[in-house]
Amino acid sequence: MKKTSLVIAAVVILLVLSSSADLLAQCAMCKATVTENVISGKGKGQGLNSGILYLMAFPYIIASVIGYFWYRAYKKKQKTTLSN
Repeated sequence: MKKTSLVIAAVVILLVLSSSADLLAQCAMCKATVTENVISGKGKGQGLNSGILYLMAFPYIIASVIGYFWYRAYKKKQKTTLSN
């Protein structure tokens, strides 16, 4: 059962990653403002997409760190259980 759910999760992740399209990471108002500023040459908002991606990365980094420490604690607990 556990192996089957792992295979299903891997297939779902692969499908999601392979079917992703190029998306614009902006709301409609932000996009209109940035487009207007780029056309007029003002330069405001040039780093908007980079800023959005930067902010979007933090939840994944935090979840990865928590997952790493959780996994490490699980392995340590499992090791002590086996040695007793």
